Amino acid sequence: MRNTRITVTPGQAAEKNGQELGLINEENLLKCIKQEDWIREEEACILTGLSQQMVGKVGRRLADKDEIYRERVHGNAGYFLRLKAGGAERVDGKSGKDVIIPASWRHDSLAIQVLNALSVGRM
Repeated sequence: MRNTRITVTPGQAAEKNGQELGLINEENLLKCIKQEDWIREEEACILTGLSQQMVGKVGRRLADKDEIYRERVHGNAGYFLRLKAGGAERVDGKSGKDVIIPASWRHDSLAIQVLNALSVGRM
C-alpha cells in the first residue's frame, strides 16, 4: 500500500482537487476514530469539522474499502465507527475488532459535545 498521507494547512485546502480532499477527509476521520477507539458519526462531525453528510459519505467509502467498521449497535443511535486492520495500518493505530461499544456511550457522546461547546464558547 502506498503512502496516502497528505498534510495541508487550511489555506491550501482550496487549491487541492477533489481526490486529494477526499484523501484528506478520510485521513481526518481515521485519525478521529483512532483517538477515540470508537465514535458515533455525530461526534465525528464535531471533532473533524466535517458536515454530517460528508462524514456519512466518507464513512461509507472507508467501510467499502474495509478500513473501518460502520455499524448500528444501539438501535436508532446512528452509526458507530471503529478501525479495521486496514484503517489502523493507515494511521498507525490499532484495530478496533475487539472494542466493545460500552453501555455508557451516551455519556461519552455528551462529554464530547459539551467539551466542544465549551472550547468554542457556545455555553
